[in-house]
Amino acid sequence: MHLISWKKISLRKEYGGLDISNIQSRNKALLSKWISRWYSERSSKWNQWIRAKYHCHIGDSIEEGLLGKNLSHMMSNIFNLASSNDLRLRLNHSDFRWSLGDGSQILLWFDTWSSSLPLLKLFPKLFSISLWKFSSLKIFITLFKEYGTCSTFLRKIPLREWEKVEVTKLWDFISSEKLDNSPDQLLWIHSGKPFIVKDGYNVLEGTLNVPRWDFYFIWKLRVPPKVQIFLWKVFTNSLPTAQFLKHRIGSDFHSAMCKWCLTHEESVEHLFWDCEIASWAWNFVRKWWGLNFTKHSIWNSFKFCSGQNTKIAWGTIIAVTYWIIWLARNSFIFEGKRTSKKVLEFTILHRSRSWCQALNLISSKVNLCWTSNPMGSILRPNKVSQIGVYNNHRGFCGFIDGSWKKATDQGSSCGVGGYLQDIDCNLLFFFSGPSTASCALVCEYNALFFLLKSIGDSPLIHKKFTFFFELPRVG
Repeated sequence: MHLISWKKISLRKEYGGLDISNIQSRNKALLSKWISRWYSERSSKWNQWIRAKYHCHIGDSIEEGLLGKNLSHMMSNIFNLASSNDLRLRLNHSDFRWSLGDGSQILLWFDTWSSSLPLLKLFPKLFSISLWKFSSLKIFITLFKEYGTCSTFLRKIPLREWEKVEVTKLWDFISSEKLDNSPDQLLWIHSGKPFIVKDGYNVLEGTLNVPRWDFYFIWKLRVPPKVQIFLWKVFTNSLPTAQFLKHRIGSDFHSAMCKWCLTHEESVEHLFWDCEIASWAWNFVRKWWGLNFTKHSIWNSFKFCSGQNTKIAWGTIIAVTYWIIWLARNSFIFEGKRTSKKVLEFTILHRSRSWCQALNLISSKVNLCWTSNPMGSILRPNKVSQIGVYNNHRGFCGFIDGSWKKATDQGSSCGVGGYLQDIDCNLLFFFSGPSTASCALVCEYNALFFLLKSIGDSPLIHKKFTFFFELPRVG
Protein backbone atom coordinates (compact mmCIF):
# COMPACT_ATOMS: atom_id res chain seq x y z
CA MET A 1 0.00 0.00 0.00
CA HIS A 2 1.35 3.39 -1.00
CA LEU A 3 1.45 5.92 1.84
CA ILE A 4 2.16 9.02 -0.25
CA SER A 5 2.28 9.91 -3.93
CA TRP A 6 5.50 9.83 -5.91
CA LYS A 7 5.03 13.49 -6.85
CA LYS A 8 5.25 14.48 -3.17
CA ILE A 9 8.20 12.18 -2.48
CA SER A 10 10.20 13.76 -5.31
CA LEU A 11 9.85 17.23 -3.78
CA ARG A 12 12.80 18.74 -1.94
CA LYS A 13 12.90 18.07 1.80
CA GLU A 14 12.00 21.59 2.86
CA TYR A 15 8.85 21.37 0.72
CA GLY A 16 7.65 18.11 2.25
CA GLY A 17 9.35 15.50 0.05
CA LEU A 18 12.34 13.20 0.41
CA ASP A 19 14.48 14.89 -2.24
CA ILE A 20 14.38 11.82 -4.52
CA SER A 21 14.76 13.15 -8.04
CA ASN A 22 12.01 12.71 -10.59
CA ILE A 23 13.95 11.40 -13.59
CA GLN A 24 11.49 12.80 -16.11
CA SER A 25 11.62 16.26 -14.55
CA ARG A 26 15.39 16.05 -14.26
CA ASN A 27 15.69 15.31 -17.98
CA LYS A 28 13.40 18.25 -18.82
CA ALA A 29 15.44 20.47 -16.50
CA LEU A 30 18.61 19.58 -18.40
CA LEU A 31 16.88 20.51 -21.65
CA SER A 32 15.60 23.75 -20.11
CA LYS A 33 19.19 24.94 -19.76
CA TRP A 34 19.30 25.17 -23.57
CA ILE A 35 16.47 27.70 -23.45
CA SER A 36 18.59 30.14 -21.46
CA ARG A 37 21.62 29.39 -23.65
CA TRP A 38 19.51 30.27 -26.69
CA TYR A 39 19.53 33.86 -25.42
CA SER A 40 22.85 34.06 -23.56
CA GLU A 41 25.09 32.46 -26.22
CA ARG A 42 23.85 34.12 -29.40
CA SER A 43 27.40 34.83 -30.56
CA SER A 44 28.52 31.19 -30.27
CA LYS A 45 28.92 29.04 -33.39
CA TRP A 46 26.29 26.44 -32.47
CA ASN A 47 23.70 29.19 -31.87
CA GLN A 48 24.46 30.96 -35.13
CA TRP A 49 24.36 27.65 -37.03
CA ILE A 50 20.94 26.67 -35.65
CA ARG A 51 19.46 30.11 -36.31
CA ALA A 52 20.83 30.02 -39.86
CA LYS A 53 19.51 26.50 -40.48
CA TYR A 54 15.98 27.32 -39.34
CA HIS A 55 16.02 30.94 -40.63
CA CYS A 56 15.60 32.51 -37.18
CA HIS A 57 16.31 36.17 -36.49
CA ILE A 58 18.79 36.84 -33.72
CA GLY A 59 16.08 38.55 -31.66
CA ASP A 60 13.54 35.70 -31.96
CA SER A 61 12.59 33.61 -28.96
CA ILE A 62 12.57 29.83 -29.34
CA GLU A 63 8.80 29.77 -29.83
CA GLU A 64 8.90 32.54 -32.45
CA GLY A 65 11.93 31.26 -34.33
CA LEU A 66 11.15 27.54 -34.47
CA LEU A 67 7.36 27.54 -34.79
CA GLY A 68 6.20 25.58 -37.84
CA LYS A 69 9.74 24.47 -38.79
CA ASN A 70 10.80 20.90 -39.62
CA LEU A 71 12.91 20.37 -36.52
CA SER A 72 15.38 17.68 -35.58
CA HIS A 73 14.52 15.33 -32.71
CA MET A 74 16.55 17.28 -30.13
CA MET A 75 15.36 20.72 -31.27
CA SER A 76 11.80 19.43 -31.31
CA ASN A 77 12.13 18.36 -27.66
CA ILE A 78 13.55 21.76 -26.68
CA PHE A 79 10.82 23.59 -28.61
CA ASN A 80 8.04 21.46 -27.08
CA LEU A 81 9.47 22.05 -23.62
CA ALA A 82 9.69 25.82 -24.15
CA SER A 83 6.10 25.86 -25.43
CA SER A 84 4.71 23.61 -22.70
CA ASN A 85 2.60 24.90 -19.82
CA ASP A 86 5.23 23.60 -17.38
CA LEU A 87 7.86 26.15 -18.40
CA ARG A 88 6.25 28.66 -20.76
CA LEU A 89 5.28 31.03 -17.96
CA ARG A 90 8.71 30.88 -16.30
CA LEU A 91 11.19 30.57 -19.17
CA ASN A 92 9.87 33.03 -21.69
CA HIS A 93 12.12 35.70 -23.19
CA SER A 94 10.59 38.21 -20.77
CA ASP A 95 11.73 36.09 -17.81
CA PHE A 96 15.36 36.95 -18.54
CA ARG A 97 17.11 40.24 -17.91
CA TRP A 98 20.62 41.30 -18.86
CA SER A 99 23.09 42.64 -16.34
CA LEU A 100 24.93 45.38 -18.19
CA GLY A 101 28.64 44.94 -18.87
CA ASP A 102 30.26 46.10 -22.11
CA GLY A 103 26.94 45.89 -24.00
CA SER A 104 28.26 43.66 -26.79
CA GLN A 105 25.83 40.76 -26.12
CA ILE A 106 22.72 42.87 -25.53
CA LEU A 107 20.35 43.55 -28.42
CA LEU A 108 19.34 47.20 -28.26
CA TRP A 109 15.67 46.72 -29.09
CA PHE A 110 14.77 43.14 -28.18
CA ASP A 111 16.47 42.49 -24.83
CA THR A 112 15.43 43.60 -21.38
CA TRP A 113 18.37 45.23 -19.65
CA SER A 114 17.39 48.49 -17.94
CA SER A 115 13.65 48.65 -17.34
CA SER A 116 11.15 45.83 -17.09
CA LEU A 117 10.40 46.06 -20.82
CA PRO A 118 12.58 45.96 -23.97
CA LEU A 119 13.06 49.21 -25.90
CA LEU A 120 10.90 48.07 -28.81
CA LYS A 121 7.91 48.30 -26.44
CA LEU A 122 9.05 51.52 -24.79
CA PHE A 123 9.79 53.27 -28.11
CA PRO A 124 7.66 51.41 -30.70
CA LYS A 125 7.60 54.29 -33.23
CA LEU A 126 11.39 54.60 -33.30
CA PHE A 127 11.69 50.84 -33.61
CA SER A 128 9.40 50.85 -36.65
CA ILE A 129 11.68 53.30 -38.54
CA SER A 130 14.94 51.76 -37.29
CA LEU A 131 17.29 50.39 -39.94
CA TRP A 132 19.43 48.33 -37.54
CA LYS A 133 16.83 46.43 -35.59
CA PHE A 134 19.30 43.77 -34.44
CA SER A 135 22.13 46.07 -33.42
CA SER A 136 23.87 45.56 -30.09
CA LEU A 137 23.75 48.20 -27.39
CA LYS A 138 27.52 48.71 -27.61
CA ILE A 139 27.45 49.49 -31.34
CA PHE A 140 24.57 51.94 -30.92
CA ILE A 141 26.31 53.89 -28.15
CA THR A 142 29.63 53.92 -30.02
CA LEU A 143 28.15 55.29 -33.26
CA PHE A 144 25.88 57.76 -31.48
CA LYS A 145 28.83 59.23 -29.58
CA GLU A 146 30.89 59.35 -32.79
CA TYR A 147 28.30 61.03 -35.03
CA GLY A 148 26.13 62.70 -32.38
CA THR A 149 22.97 61.64 -34.21
CA CYS A 150 20.73 58.64 -34.89
CA SER A 151 20.78 59.16 -38.67
CA THR A 152 22.73 55.92 -39.10
CA PHE A 153 19.94 53.95 -37.47
CA LEU A 154 16.73 55.63 -38.61
CA ARG A 155 15.07 55.37 -42.00
CA LYS A 156 13.47 58.81 -42.20
CA ILE A 157 15.76 61.79 -42.75
CA PRO A 158 15.20 64.53 -41.74
CA LEU A 159 13.34 63.63 -38.56
CA ARG A 160 10.04 65.15 -37.66
CA GLU A 161 9.64 67.02 -34.40
CA TRP A 162 7.97 64.17 -32.51
CA GLU A 163 10.70 61.82 -33.73
CA LYS A 164 13.39 64.19 -32.46
CA VAL A 165 11.69 64.24 -29.06
CA GLU A 166 11.59 60.45 -29.03
CA VAL A 167 15.28 60.24 -30.02
CA THR A 168 16.20 62.60 -27.18
CA LYS A 169 14.25 60.47 -24.72
CA LEU A 170 15.91 57.33 -26.07
CA TRP A 171 19.41 58.74 -25.72
CA ASP A 172 18.70 60.08 -22.21
CA PHE A 173 17.44 56.65 -21.27
CA ILE A 174 20.48 54.84 -22.67
CA SER A 175 23.12 57.33 -21.54
CA SER A 176 21.98 56.93 -17.92
CA GLU A 177 23.54 53.45 -18.00
CA LYS A 178 27.31 53.06 -17.79
CA LEU A 179 29.23 50.46 -19.76
CA ASP A 180 32.36 48.77 -18.43
CA ASN A 181 34.79 46.11 -19.64
CA SER A 182 33.07 43.16 -17.96
CA PRO A 183 31.01 40.74 -20.08
CA ASP A 184 27.23 41.04 -20.14
CA GLN A 185 25.43 38.47 -18.01
CA LEU A 186 21.96 37.05 -18.55
CA LEU A 187 19.97 36.73 -15.31
CA TRP A 188 16.77 34.84 -14.58
CA ILE A 189 14.41 37.36 -12.97
CA HIS A 190 12.90 34.79 -10.57
CA SER A 191 16.24 34.21 -8.84
CA GLY A 192 18.29 37.27 -9.79
CA LYS A 193 21.10 34.93 -10.86
CA PRO A 194 22.10 33.08 -14.05
CA PHE A 195 19.67 30.27 -14.83
CA ILE A 196 20.86 26.80 -13.77
CA VAL A 197 19.45 23.29 -14.15
CA LYS A 198 18.29 23.29 -10.53
CA ASP A 199 16.03 26.26 -11.29
CA GLY A 200 14.39 24.38 -14.14
CA TYR A 201 13.83 21.35 -11.92
CA ASN A 202 12.25 23.51 -9.22
CA VAL A 203 9.89 25.06 -11.77
CA LEU A 204 8.79 21.65 -13.02
CA GLU A 205 8.30 20.31 -9.49
CA GLY A 206 6.50 23.43 -8.31
CA THR A 207 8.99 24.24 -5.52
CA LEU A 208 9.49 27.95 -6.13
CA ASN A 209 7.15 28.88 -3.30
CA VAL A 210 8.18 29.46 0.32
CA PRO A 211 9.29 26.23 2.07
CA ARG A 212 7.26 24.93 4.99
CA TRP A 213 9.01 25.71 8.27
CA ASP A 214 7.97 22.45 9.98
CA PHE A 215 9.72 20.35 7.35
CA TYR A 216 12.76 22.62 7.58
CA PHE A 217 13.04 21.83 11.29
CA ILE A 218 12.52 18.09 10.85
CA TRP A 219 15.59 17.62 8.68
CA LYS A 220 17.69 19.90 10.89
CA LEU A 221 17.06 17.78 13.99
CA ARG A 222 20.02 15.80 15.33
CA VAL A 223 18.12 12.53 15.73
CA PRO A 224 18.39 9.06 14.11
CA PRO A 225 17.29 8.95 10.44
CA LYS A 226 14.41 6.57 11.18
CA VAL A 227 12.99 9.14 13.60
CA GLN A 228 13.30 11.87 10.96
CA ILE A 229 11.40 9.67 8.50
CA PHE A 230 8.80 9.01 11.19
CA LEU A 231 8.35 12.75 11.81
CA TRP A 232 8.14 13.32 8.07
CA LYS A 233 5.23 10.85 7.96
CA VAL A 234 3.59 12.66 10.86
CA PHE A 235 3.70 16.06 9.17
CA THR A 236 2.71 14.71 5.74
CA ASN A 237 -0.23 12.91 7.37
CA SER A 238 0.94 9.59 5.92
CA LEU A 239 1.44 7.69 9.18
CA PRO A 240 -0.62 4.43 9.20
CA THR A 241 -3.06 5.44 11.93
CA ALA A 242 -6.47 3.77 12.25
CA GLN A 243 -8.16 6.63 10.41
CA PHE A 244 -5.59 6.51 7.61
CA LEU A 245 -5.98 2.73 7.17
CA LYS A 246 -9.77 2.97 7.28
CA HIS A 247 -9.69 5.58 4.53
CA ARG A 248 -7.29 3.56 2.36
CA ILE A 249 -8.75 0.10 2.89
CA GLY A 250 -12.37 1.22 3.01
CA SER A 251 -13.51 -1.90 4.83
CA ASP A 252 -16.47 -1.93 7.24
CA PHE A 253 -14.54 -4.40 9.40
CA HIS A 254 -11.72 -1.96 10.12
CA SER A 255 -12.51 0.60 12.80
CA ALA A 256 -11.00 4.08 12.73
CA MET A 257 -11.53 4.59 16.47
CA CYS A 258 -8.56 5.23 18.75
CA LYS A 259 -7.84 1.99 20.63
CA TRP A 260 -6.40 3.90 23.60
CA CYS A 261 -9.27 6.24 24.52
CA LEU A 262 -12.14 4.82 22.39
CA THR A 263 -13.66 8.29 22.09
CA HIS A 264 -12.36 9.71 18.80
CA GLU A 265 -11.03 8.51 15.47
CA GLU A 266 -7.29 7.89 15.57
CA SER A 267 -5.99 10.64 13.33
CA VAL A 268 -2.46 12.03 13.48
CA GLU A 269 -3.67 15.14 15.28
CA HIS A 270 -5.68 13.17 17.82
CA LEU A 271 -2.97 10.61 18.52
CA PHE A 272 -0.15 13.07 19.10
CA TRP A 273 -2.04 15.96 20.74
CA ASP A 274 -5.58 15.18 21.91
CA CYS A 275 -5.40 11.59 23.15
CA GLU A 276 -4.81 10.87 26.84
CA ILE A 277 -1.31 9.52 26.28
CA ALA A 278 -0.37 12.62 24.25
CA SER A 279 -1.69 14.89 27.00
CA TRP A 280 0.45 13.02 29.54
CA ALA A 281 3.55 13.44 27.41
CA TRP A 282 3.22 17.10 26.43
CA ASN A 283 2.06 18.26 29.87
CA PHE A 284 5.12 16.60 31.35
CA VAL A 285 7.43 18.27 28.81
CA ARG A 286 5.83 21.69 29.41
CA LYS A 287 6.31 21.38 33.16
CA TRP A 288 9.79 19.89 32.83
CA TRP A 289 11.15 22.64 30.56
CA GLY A 290 8.97 25.46 31.82
CA LEU A 291 7.75 26.30 28.30
CA ASN A 292 4.16 26.90 27.30
CA PHE A 293 3.34 25.81 23.75
CA THR A 294 0.57 24.26 21.69
CA LYS A 295 0.48 22.02 18.64
CA HIS A 296 0.44 25.15 16.48
CA SER A 297 3.32 26.93 18.21
CA ILE A 298 5.67 24.09 19.11
CA TRP A 299 8.30 25.02 16.51
CA ASN A 300 8.10 28.69 17.51
CA SER A 301 9.08 27.66 21.03
CA PHE A 302 12.71 27.54 19.84
CA LYS A 303 12.90 31.31 20.34
CA PHE A 304 12.66 30.77 24.09
CA CYS A 305 15.84 28.67 24.07
CA SER A 306 19.08 30.63 24.38
CA GLY A 307 22.20 29.16 22.83
CA GLN A 308 22.69 26.78 19.93
CA ASN A 309 23.10 23.71 22.14
CA THR A 310 19.86 24.46 23.97
CA LYS A 311 17.98 24.76 20.66
CA ILE A 312 19.44 21.43 19.47
CA ALA A 313 18.46 19.76 22.75
CA TRP A 314 14.93 21.18 22.63
CA GLY A 315 14.47 19.90 19.09
CA THR A 316 15.65 16.50 20.32
CA ILE A 317 13.06 16.59 23.13
CA ILE A 318 10.29 17.29 20.62
CA ALA A 319 11.39 14.37 18.45
CA VAL A 320 11.70 12.05 21.46
CA THR A 321 8.20 12.93 22.68
CA TYR A 322 6.61 12.19 19.30
CA TRP A 323 8.61 8.96 19.05
CA ILE A 324 7.71 7.73 22.57
CA ILE A 325 3.99 8.40 22.02
CA TRP A 326 4.13 6.33 18.83
CA LEU A 327 6.02 3.47 20.52
CA ALA A 328 3.55 3.42 23.43
CA ARG A 329 0.65 3.33 20.99
CA ASN A 330 2.17 0.43 19.05
CA SER A 331 2.97 -1.46 22.26
CA PHE A 332 -0.68 -1.23 23.29
CA ILE A 333 -2.10 -2.22 19.89
CA PHE A 334 0.28 -5.05 18.99
CA GLU A 335 1.28 -6.36 22.43
CA GLY A 336 -1.63 -5.32 24.61
CA LYS A 337 0.68 -3.46 27.04
CA ARG A 338 -0.80 -0.20 28.31
CA THR A 339 1.97 2.23 29.28
CA SER A 340 1.41 4.06 32.56
CA LYS A 341 1.89 7.79 32.98
CA LYS A 342 5.00 7.39 35.16
CA VAL A 343 6.61 4.93 32.74
CA LEU A 344 5.90 7.29 29.85
CA GLU A 345 7.52 10.23 31.65
CA PHE A 346 10.53 8.15 32.68
CA THR A 347 10.97 6.89 29.11
CA ILE A 348 10.96 10.45 27.74
CA LEU A 349 13.54 11.48 30.35
CA HIS A 350 15.80 8.48 29.74
CA ARG A 351 15.61 8.50 25.93
CA SER A 352 16.17 12.25 25.65
CA ARG A 353 19.11 12.10 28.05
CA SER A 354 20.71 9.29 26.03
CA TRP A 355 20.30 11.15 22.74
CA CYS A 356 21.62 14.43 24.16
CA GLN A 357 24.62 12.63 25.66
CA ALA A 358 25.31 11.05 22.27
CA LEU A 359 25.36 14.58 20.82
CA ASN A 360 27.74 15.75 23.59
CA LEU A 361 25.17 18.27 24.75
CA ILE A 362 25.18 17.11 28.36
CA SER A 363 27.55 15.24 30.63
CA SER A 364 27.00 11.66 31.77
CA LYS A 365 27.02 12.91 35.38
CA VAL A 366 24.00 15.20 35.29
CA ASN A 367 21.15 12.73 35.85
CA LEU A 368 19.67 14.62 38.78
CA CYS A 369 20.18 18.03 37.22
CA TRP A 370 18.72 16.83 33.90
CA THR A 371 15.51 15.85 35.65
CA SER A 372 15.02 19.16 37.46
CA ASN A 373 16.92 21.75 35.39
CA PRO A 374 17.45 20.54 31.81
CA MET A 375 18.61 23.91 30.46
CA GLY A 376 21.22 24.17 33.20
CA SER A 377 22.45 20.68 32.35
CA ILE A 378 22.87 21.58 28.70
CA LEU A 379 25.01 24.60 29.50
CA ARG A 380 27.47 22.63 31.65
CA PRO A 381 29.61 20.98 28.93
CA ASN A 382 30.26 24.32 27.21
CA LYS A 383 31.27 26.07 30.39
CA VAL A 384 33.39 23.18 31.64
CA SER A 385 35.27 23.01 28.33
CA GLN A 386 35.96 26.75 28.39
CA ILE A 387 37.45 26.80 31.89
CA GLY A 388 38.74 23.26 32.16
CA VAL A 389 42.25 24.58 32.82
CA TYR A 390 41.01 26.12 36.07
CA ASN A 391 39.53 22.90 37.41
CA ASN A 392 42.93 21.32 37.91
CA HIS A 393 44.21 24.20 40.04
CA ARG A 394 41.34 25.97 41.71
CA GLY A 395 39.22 23.19 43.18
CA PHE A 396 35.46 23.61 43.25
CA CYS A 397 33.62 25.61 40.59
CA GLY A 398 30.29 27.39 40.74
CA PHE A 399 28.27 28.47 37.71
CA ILE A 400 25.55 31.09 38.04
CA ASP A 401 23.13 32.57 35.55
CA GLY A 402 20.28 35.05 35.75
CA SER A 403 17.68 35.81 33.12
CA TRP A 404 15.71 39.06 33.15
CA LYS A 405 13.22 40.35 30.61
CA LYS A 406 10.80 43.25 30.77
CA ALA A 407 7.47 41.56 30.16
CA THR A 408 5.03 44.50 30.41
CA ASP A 409 4.99 48.15 31.35
CA GLN A 410 4.12 47.19 34.92
CA GLY A 411 6.41 44.25 35.55
CA SER A 412 9.17 41.92 34.41
CA SER A 413 9.91 38.22 34.06
CA CYS A 414 13.12 36.90 35.56
CA GLY A 415 14.69 33.82 37.09
CA VAL A 416 17.97 32.57 38.54
CA GLY A 417 19.81 29.28 38.45
CA GLY A 418 23.17 27.71 39.02
CA TYR A 419 25.09 24.67 40.16
CA LEU A 420 28.24 23.63 42.00
CA GLN A 421 30.71 20.95 40.93
CA ASP A 422 33.87 19.46 42.34
CA ILE A 423 37.25 19.13 40.66
CA ASP A 424 36.10 15.93 38.89
CA CYS A 425 33.05 17.72 37.46
CA ASN A 426 30.68 15.83 39.75
CA LEU A 427 27.49 17.76 40.44
CA LEU A 428 27.22 18.68 44.13
CA PHE A 429 24.38 21.18 44.19
CA PHE A 430 22.05 22.99 41.82
CA PHE A 431 19.17 25.42 42.07
CA SER A 432 16.70 27.30 39.88
CA GLY A 433 13.66 29.46 40.44
CA PRO A 434 11.98 32.84 39.94
CA SER A 435 13.43 36.14 41.06
CA THR A 436 12.08 39.57 42.00
CA ALA A 437 15.08 41.45 40.57
CA SER A 438 14.48 44.88 39.08
CA CYS A 439 17.08 44.54 36.31
CA ALA A 440 19.44 42.03 34.69
CA LEU A 441 22.42 43.05 36.84
CA VAL A 442 20.51 42.55 40.10
CA CYS A 443 19.26 39.21 38.77
CA GLU A 444 22.84 37.98 38.26
CA TYR A 445 23.86 39.12 41.74
CA ASN A 446 20.83 37.44 43.31
CA ALA A 447 21.96 34.15 41.80
CA LEU A 448 25.50 34.65 43.12
CA PHE A 449 24.36 35.59 46.63
CA PHE A 450 22.04 32.59 46.83
CA LEU A 451 24.85 30.21 45.91
CA LEU A 452 27.22 31.84 48.41
CA LYS A 453 24.64 31.57 51.17
CA SER A 454 24.04 27.91 50.34
CA ILE A 455 27.78 27.20 50.55
CA GLY A 456 28.00 29.10 53.84
CA ASP A 457 25.32 26.86 55.34
CA SER A 458 27.12 23.67 54.22
CA PRO A 459 30.30 21.78 55.19
CA LEU A 460 31.92 23.17 52.02
CA ILE A 461 32.43 26.59 53.57
CA HIS A 462 36.17 26.00 54.06
CA LYS A 463 36.78 24.85 50.48
CA LYS A 464 38.31 26.98 47.75
CA PHE A 465 35.86 28.03 45.04
CA THR A 466 35.95 29.68 41.64
CA PHE A 467 32.71 31.27 40.45
CA PHE A 468 31.75 31.93 36.86
CA PHE A 469 28.94 34.23 35.78
CA GLU A 470 28.22 36.83 33.11
CA LEU A 471 27.77 40.49 33.93
CA PRO A 472 25.11 42.03 31.67
CA ARG A 473 25.79 45.22 29.78
CA VAL A 474 24.40 48.20 31.65
CA GLY A 475 23.32 51.51 30.08
